Amino acid sequence: MGFSDVLEDNSQSTSSLQELKDSLSSDLSDVQLWNQIKSGKSDAMVKLYKRHYHILYSYGLKTCKDKDLTKDSIQEIFTNIWASHSSLNKVRNIRSYLLQSLWNKLVREMKKNDKSISLYDEKVYSIEPVFSVEHR
Repeated sequence: MGFSDVLEDNSQSTSSLQELKDSLSSDLSDVQLWNQIKSGKSDAMVKLYKRHYHILYSYGLKTCKDKDLTKDSIQEIFTNIWASHSSLNKVRNIRSYLLQSLWNKLVREMKKNDKSISLYDEKVYSIEPVFSVEHR
């Protein structure tokens, strides 16, 4: 099963509980998987995708409340990563990178559709996020 097959499969239904457990218990760290992806190993891409799909999906739904947009955005992020795997930059925190990528993608799509992003049920905030990074 290649990476595109996994994308297609996940768009139809969520992974089984056993597949999720297997991807989380992989003995490879996210950074090791990222480095394997840079080398063109599609099985590493599949593992990374399965490991982070559910957290990304939950985050996306909290951000925009649109299931289809969230699923499409996650797929596009991973498709873009795979398409440019040979020129990927070093990333220290893969989960943060993926969450930020999803946020950026959703913001662009919401701006395109002239919508706001709801971070909480009661409050709607503008789509101009402010992020800070503390340097140690």
